[in-house]
This record gives sequence, structure tokens and C-alpha cells, in this order.
Amino acid sequence: MPVHDCMNVRVNHGACNQAASPASPAPAATATVYPQSSFPTTCAEARSDCWIMIIVGHSCTPFLVDASILKEASPILCTKITMAEREGPDVSFDGATVLTLYDDDVVAIQNLFSILHGDDWPIITDADGLYKLAVVAGKYECVGHISLAADHFFNQMADAAHNSAALWKLLAAACILKHSVWFQEFSSRVAQEHQGSFLSLVKETGDGFLGLRLGLAMEEKRNLGRPRRNGVLCLDCFENATTTFAPNAFCRTCTGPLVCFMPPLGGPTYRAAIPSWTWPGVSARDLAATRYSRHTDIVLPTNPATGGSLFHPTADGPS
Repeated sequence: MPVHDCMNVRVNHGACNQAASPASPAPAATATVYPQSSFPTTCAEARSDCWIMIIVGHSCTPFLVDASILKEASPILCTKITMAEREGPDVSFDGATVLTLYDDDVVAIQNLFSILHGDDWPIITDADGLYKLAVVAGKYECVGHISLAADHFFNQMADAAHNSAALWKLLAAACILKHSVWFQEFSSRVAQEHQGSFLSLVKETGDGFLGLRLGLAMEEKRNLGRPRRNGVLCLDCFENATTTFAPNAFCRTCTGPLVCFMPPLGGPTYRAAIPSWTWPGVSARDLAATRYSRHTDIVLPTNPATGGSLFHPTADGPS
């Protein structure tokens, strides 16, 4: 598919349809249109009307993606795509529906789309790239859909990150992506590695509120010297703290291992179905062999039906 010219693109921001102001064409290296084969899906083979052209960044980098996948993954993108579809196709892009995301980082969006489509493209080699991926995933409320991929990158970078700036970016990414164990790991390492004020690290965080909150937690850890087995504090205590970041005596994450569910024979355990992102370095096989402190009658089907919840609603279990 040829590279499209962004000079006279008719753009849609999810709320209006207007002519884009003339701009210099993006360099060929950043204006690549990714063909349908780059994001393989069953929907692509069955329907041609499920594809949408998304223009990202001020470089007008276009991505041809599956609208149905993005709608399912992100409620925010679902709203934007639906409004763009109501405006109708754009003749400048071979009749495809066009949506623009001018304020987003091109590489981060490309990695996000690749993960959501199950593509092999995403290559994140540093903490800054993972942090930017976390930011766009949090912005579009699709954090849960990239947890496994993010854990893969955390595993790759954990041993290689030695300076406090890189560890800080990984800590912020773990917080945004709700990875509790990695949050504990990197918070402990930041408190140990960084010398002096945390203000210099706070400035590296795009989200000022999150950066200041992390900085306060690190200062409290260092000043009070509270020993913690898995880091400065757990993610739940960090997010729910009001007067202090000290561990909550009633927090299950602080007081013991994660609560697990064990079904009767006939289906895999819920704990075993959780890959290694739950505990870094622990495989699903290892988790399946551990003893459980709690039992329920919840069964995870061997071949669950498509859509809906895998679990029956219970008063004290997942739903």
C-alpha cells in the first residue's frame, strides 16, 4: 500500500470533521502505512469495513488498524472511532474512515496497537519506551489488555536498569500498569539507588501528580527507614494512602501472598492460569504446584466460551 500524502487530509477528532491545515509531508521513515497483514486478525479476512485509518502525532503517521479490536480494548477509542464512523469515509484515504490522534507519541501508539492486534512488531528497549507505552495505555483505559506484554518488557529491563532515572521510569510504568509486584521491586530499588532529593526524578514524570506522589513515598521510605520485604509499599497502599504511605495492617497484599482460588478437579486452577506476571520468575507450573490457603467451587473452563466472564459472580471472588 503506498504512503499517503498528509497535505489535504480530512481529519476527524472524534467530535468534528474539518480540513487539516497544510503541513510538510512527514519523512518516509515515519509516514509508513502499515498494511493489513501487519496486524493479522480473523475480522480482516471476513470483513473489509472493520478497518480504520488512524493518523498519529504531528508527523501525520498513518496506521491501518482493526476498529473492532480497538473498540473492544478501549472505551475511549470506542467512542472516538464510533463518532468518526458517523462522519463517513474519507476519499483521501481510499474511502477509509479516518481518526486523528495528534497529541500522542507515534512509537508508543504503534507499540500499543501492535500488542492489541497480537503483532510481533513491539520492540521496547529502554525504560522510557515502556513508560510511554504505559502512558498511552492508561490514557485510553486499556491497561489490562497489555499486562502480559508489559511484564515481558519488565523482565527484560529489570536487571539491565541500574541508574535511578531508568528505575524511576520503570516504577512509574509499573504504577500506571497496575503491576503490584514490579511496583514493589522498583520502589525498593529506587529508594536504595537514588541519592539526594527526588525532585529531579519527579520532573522526569509527565504526570505531575503521580510524580509528586511517588516522590513523597520515596522520601518517607528513606527518612523513616521502614524495612519492607518487597519494596517501599504495595501498590494498593500507595494508591489508597491518605495520611501516610506506611503499610496498611489490613492490606492482604502487604500481610501475605496473593489470595488464590482452587477449583475441584476437572479444570485448571485460576492461580495456574495466571502467567508469570503475577510473581516475576515464577511459572504457571510452579504456581499450580503450590499449596493454597483458600478453596472455592469456582471452575475455570478448559475451553471457555468467547465473551463474557469466565467466572460465576460470587460474594468474595472474581466476577
